[in-house]
This record gives sequence, structure tokens and C-alpha cells, in this order.
Amino acid sequence: DIELNLSPDAPRPPGNWKAIVWKPDVMWIARWRDKLSGKMKYVWLAESSELKQKRDIEKFNKAMELRMHIERVKDHIIKNLDADDPIRRKTATVCYLIDRLKIRVGDEKDPEEADTVGASTLRPEHIKFGDDGTVTFKFLGKDSVPHIFKVKLPDIVIRNLKEFSANAKSSIFDGVNSKRVSEFLDEVLTGLSAKVFRTYYASKAVEEKLYATPVKRDDPDYVKKYVAALANLEAAKVCNHRRKIPKTWRESLNRRREKLKERMRRAKERELKIKEKIKEKRMQYVERLKKYKERLETIEKKLIKLKQQISEREKSGRSTKTLRKRASSLRKSMRRQREMIRRLRERYREQLRKLQERLARLKKRERTYIEKAKLQIDIKAKTGNYNLNTSLKSYIDPRIYYRWGEAIGFDWKLYYPKSLQKKFSWVERCMENR
Repeated sequence: DIELNLSPDAPRPPGNWKAIVWKPDVMWIARWRDKLSGKMKYVWLAESSELKQKRDIEKFNKAMELRMHIERVKDHIIKNLDADDPIRRKTATVCYLIDRLKIRVGDEKDPEEADTVGASTLRPEHIKFGDDGTVTFKFLGKDSVPHIFKVKLPDIVIRNLKEFSANAKSSIFDGVNSKRVSEFLDEVLTGLSAKVFRTYYASKAVEEKLYATPVKRDDPDYVKKYVAALANLEAAKVCNHRRKIPKTWRESLNRRREKLKERMRRAKERELKIKEKIKEKRMQYVERLKKYKERLETIEKKLIKLKQQISEREKSGRSTKTLRKRASSLRKSMRRQREMIRRLRERYREQLRKLQERLARLKKRERTYIEKAKLQIDIKAKTGNYNLNTSLKSYIDPRIYYRWGEAIGFDWKLYYPKSLQKKFSWVERCMENR
């Protein structure tokens, strides 16, 4: 039942195989038809395999090449919108829609897939012409994702669409397929195919968003990760990587919001408790200091009075021995009292320092938690109906995140999951060999 895809020089594994073929342009190494579902099942090359990585590098390099020649490619498309050959006009119109709407070519799908369409397989029911020079496109794309666009198009494009729709038996662009599109694009840029446009525009959207969003080297990683996700979202929008919002999404989002509110409330309570403690310690300190100073003042007054008595006795020639002993005792009391005041101040300063440090740590910890949670909630709210992983895996050149990370002190691996780090392990080798 199993068909193998092996190169002519590969050793043949023993067994009664359905067939052994060599298809170097596909990435599966084995396939069979499932008896229960009737659908084809595949064994693919690992994402981190050398061949897969080579294909990825070639894909992203071709998108970079398109970036340098995009205006020339657009000129080639526009020049052929009024070509004499109707097939050539159809092909140019398909290419215009691929570039303008960032949609797939259309016929590159498994025959067993649902009735999903792209640029070359659009039918008249998918298009509605407005009186204001706009055209509304409404169709199901890959994975049955709804595509709805209302765009203002050049007169020549609208004229072509109306003509091809009026004469269409089924598909508006009958006779045009991905092979013909690739041949047309190859005339202006060797190796260019329809697929490259989405990779180019997704990567472009990410790069523009990353560098347009203010972020500093000393910003925490969670802020940089948030910016990375915002850029990823732009690519998902460009490619229309929509998804049905999960049933638990709203509930999960509300739980996060409630958890954040509760955390903020508890943080405020803890902050107030520490502030009350500071206030309490201050009152205790002021009260004790007042008593200590009053005591010191009483001793000082007694000593002044005693000094006067000693002076009077000396003038009259009487003995001052007893008074001097008392004065010495008072001086010792003064020193003790001053030492008590000094210790009181030191103790208070130490208590105050510890409480203020505790308050500062609390504020910093809670501020970090709250800022991080707010960003996580914001990105979850914004991406509810978008699948970011699809564009991250297949359409965004990872070297863009690597270069941006270098500029702002952020490790690109902090944004990419482990599986994609393996898939794009070539990035660091590639960037080191610049």
C-alpha cells in the first residue's frame, strides 16, 4: 500500500512496496491512502533536514531578490494587462491580483481538499463590481479561510475582470494555472513564482513594523517579545491567516483580565501596608525622640544650674567637691542620653531604609508583572482570530528577527518556539558568514 519517493542512487529497503518513484520536486518520502478516510497520508522530511533547510534559504533569498526588483516585476505585469493575446492578459491580471491582494495562485491544492480558490481559480460569483471603481472579492481560500476584500482597482484591471467574467463558463481565468503564471513571471525575474509574493510581503510587513515600533536596548525582554508579536501579527494580516476564534478564547482572556485586576488590588494593599508601617515607625520615632530630647534638656538645665552653684561656692571659698561629683554624674547622663538619641536615629534610619527598599522591590516586582501581563493580554486580544504560527513558520524570513534582535539586544530564539529554532538553525550560521 505504501509508495516510496527515493533518488535513483538511494538503497532500496526490502519489502513489497506499492511503488518506488523519484519526485525531487516534492518533500514527502512515503505516502499511502488511508483505508478509513480514503485520504492520502504522507511521511515528510524533518523540518531540520538539510534539504528542507536548503529549500527555506532559497525561498527567503528569492523573496529578497524580489524586493530588489519589485517595481520591474510590477511594470511587467501592468504592461501585459492590455496584451493582444487573451491568455497573456488573463495571466497578467492573475499576477496583478496575486501582488495586490497577496493571495495564492489557486490551483496548487490537493484534489481532495474542499472547494477553496485562489487568484487563478476565481469564478464570477466570487466578484462583485461597485459603481465607484471598487471590486469586492469574496471566496474561501486555503483551509476554508474566508477572504473578503473591497479594493479600488485600475480601470484596465476592472475591464479585464468584467470581460473574463462575462465569457467565463466556470473559472474567470480559464487556461491560466500556476505553471503559466511562473513562466510569465520568469520572463522578468528568473525563478520567480506566485508563492514568492506572499513571502516577500509578509517579511516586508514584519520588518517595517519592527523598526517603526520604538524599543530600546535596555527595555525588558517581554517588551521586545511583545513588539515581535505585533510584527508577526502584521504578517498574519497580510497573508490573511485567519482562524476561527477558539471557544475558550474569550473565557481565557477574561480570566487573565480578572487575574490582573486581583493582582493589582493585592499589590495596592501590600503597598499601603508598608506605607502604613513607615508612617507608624515615623510616629514612634518622633515620639521617642521627643522624650529623649526632653530628658536631655532636663539634664542640661540641671547641669547649668549646678555650674552656677559651683561658681558661687568658689567665689565664697566653700567646698565644691560634692557639687562637682554631681556635675560629673550629670555629664555621664548627658552622654548616655545623647548616645540613646544617636542609636534611636540610627535604628530608625535602618528601619526606614529596609521598609523603603521593601516598598521599592514590591513596586518594581508588581510593575514588571503588571506591565508584562497587560502586554500579554493586549496581544492575546489582538490575535484572537489570527494564526501567527503559520506566517512565522512559512512566510517570515527569520533573519529579519535575528538582525533586529542584534540591534536592540534581543535573542531571536526567545520569540521562536523550540520546533522553529530547529527548523531555522541555519540562520545563525548564515548570519555569521555574512
